[in-house]
Amino acid sequence: MDNNPEGKTSGDERRSEPRLRPETYTNAEFRLKTVKCLFQSRIWDFSSQGMCLLVKEDSGALEDLEVGEELEVKYYPADLGRSPQTRKTRIAHITRVSEGKFKNHVLVGLRIVEEPGKAKTSTTTVV
Repeated sequence: MDNNPEGKTSGDERRSEPRLRPETYTNAEFRLKTVKCLFQSRIWDFSSQGMCLLVKEDSGALEDLEVGEELEVKYYPADLGRSPQTRKTRIAHITRVSEGKFKNHVLVGLRIVEEPGKAKTSTTTVV
């Protein structure tokens, strides 16, 4: 991976751990700083170190994201009977994919940083 001054990387995917398909959470949602809107993305995969979002390279959301930044992220569970959870999350990496299946996409690595017992549960009221 080639690091640039912004902490963003480009090049081939070189992840060191096997990836699993999402089972606990399927989507992640967080508020963007500059455009003051919500960004929602499907969680692409998990490892023991965190999870990864797959984002189109031309997404305006990428301008708002920085490696090391901590966000309040709402995670939507795979089990629709469970409520979403909001967890403090750190952006671990932003990796540009230059070739292959995900060419013109960016992998955004997330790591939940709050202790498991301290998650806030969100409730949604349907009227």
